[in-house]
Amino acid sequence: MGHAFDLALAQLEALDLDFAEQLTEQEAAQVGGGLTTGYLSQL
Repeated sequence: MGHAFDLALAQLEALDLDFAEQLTEQEAAQVGGGLTTGYLSQL
């Protein structure tokens, strides 16, 4: 496959990009971390 910028619109629309995994509420509750905005101003 070529670079995405080289593909025609029909080729881009035909790509299966739906690869997101659905999480249950229990699984989503386990996800955490990352940056908190304003954290550096509290130091």
